[in-house]
Amino acid sequence: MTPEHWKKLSHIRDQVKRQNVPLYSVQEAKLHQVASAVPIKINGRSFLVTASHAAFKNGQPVSLYAGLISDDGFQLLCLENFRSGFLRESYDHENVVDADITTIHLDFAEAAALESTYQFSEIQEFSPAEPRNIGRSIFHYLIAGYPSKRNLIVRRAISPTCVHLITPSYRDIEDKRRYKRGIKTSHHFELLVARNLRKDSESKFKLGMPAGMSGGGIWRFESDQNSQTVSHPLLVGILIEARLDRNCKKVITASRLNNLVHLLNASSALT
Repeated sequence: MTPEHWKKLSHIRDQVKRQNVPLYSVQEAKLHQVASAVPIKINGRSFLVTASHAAFKNGQPVSLYAGLISDDGFQLLCLENFRSGFLRESYDHENVVDADITTIHLDFAEAAALESTYQFSEIQEFSPAEPRNIGRSIFHYLIAGYPSKRNLIVRRAISPTCVHLITPSYRDIEDKRRYKRGIKTSHHFELLVARNLRKDSESKFKLGMPAGMSGGGIWRFESDQNSQTVSHPLLVGILIEARLDRNCKKVITASRLNNLVHLLNASSALT
């Protein structure tokens, strides 16, 4: 990788925040922040990628809105276009694969509105997730999204807060009971996350289970300890679940990008 591709960590933190979109829904006449999404652009077509459990309920699309920051302040963009996804309810119990990933198609006007606030990822920025060290370089994973508890809507002036987590702790799916639920190494991977997270100010805060971050992006980057720089981040997965494992460690489960590529092929976006 050429030197110009190496940057300070603060630069890529700011970049991935622009590559995540907060999603909202209206429940009992109140607006709630419910999920996150990653905007992507493939062959001139634009999509939001999120978790299927946020985009559908009982097999039917959920009314969702994307948050936008414009000259007029915070606005909501209604997402009414076609969605294609892997639905939890659509698999038999004998051979279940719960990829839990959905693409929301964007028309030209919706894409232009989102591009005024956010940065779209392109296919050359996709990469597989894998544990590997190269010489002095070490792979890390950056998880970004909008946790609901840090985005409580208490006034009309909404300022969404994107949280990012960094961890080197990648692992394949080890628990065979997870396989029965359709969480498999062929379609998923896991990341271990510290319970106490450190903010830029060096003070710590507890995130809890990051509800609302489902659908957020996971990027991989290399770090060089000598130069204290990091490589350009590559999108490797979509966050679909947070849980505590049997050892009470906080685990993030991600859907691999081969699931997204399959959806894009099915919609002819890659042809």
